Amino acid sequence: MQIVIAWTEEDQQLVKIGRVDLGESHTFKTVRIPKACMWLNKGNESDLAKARAYALTEGRIVLCYQHERDPLSTAKRQIISM
Repeated sequence: MQIVIAWTEEDQQLVKIGRVDLGESHTFKTVRIPKACMWLNKGNESDLAKARAYALTEGRIVLCYQHERDPLSTAKRQIISM
């Protein structure tokens, strides 16, 4: 089983450039950026328990896959839709 830990981080993205010389501020919006890392590529149930314990302390989510070709990209797509 492939064990992946996934989470999102917030960042600011520039929407509109302000005219600072006229006192107009730049406009930003907050975006969620998906992140994922591989815990183990071939794990078992005890590895899954360890990954869940770690993820709980860090506020992250554990996702498991079987024979996924690109588990990190899949996890990023899945975490952003949650």
